[in-house]
Amino acid sequence: MGTVSDPATSPDLGELVERLGDAGLVQDILVAYLEALPERVEAVRAAPGADSLRAAHSLKSASALLGLSALAEACASLEAALRADPDTAPGHLVDAVVELAAEARTGVAGLVSSPRPT
Repeated sequence: MGTVSDPATSPDLGELVERLGDAGLVQDILVAYLEALPERVEAVRAAPGADSLRAAHSLKSASALLGLSALAEACASLEAALRADPDTAPGHLVDAVVELAAEARTGVAGLVSSPRPT
């Protein structure tokens, strides 16, 4: 089926197809994730506030759907910090999200160009 992957950087394509039931849908979701990723990461990097909070929450949810557990957890930590103090985003949490998002982008992009599992 699909390639087993490191959940920090790349979804398990076979598991996604099995869980969602449609290889075409999985590819559409992967493409949408990649298209939205730069804007979400930029919002996380921007000044703390409502936009950063929404971006962290959205990126957490989308990453969790794809099985990108390390990125989802980093986003959850950032989201919690922003909820506790909306005017301050801890730099180490922002840096972790940005770094893991870059790794996830590479992993997801590799799956988009992969043949669809049958």
